[in-house]
Amino acid sequence: MKKFHRNIAQNLRQCDNI
Repeated sequence: MKKFHRNIAQNLRQCDNI
C-alpha cells in the first residue's frame, strides 16, 4: 500500500509539472 501511495504522489507531481 505504501508503494501505491508513492505512485499517486508522483502522478500528482507530474500533473503539477504540466
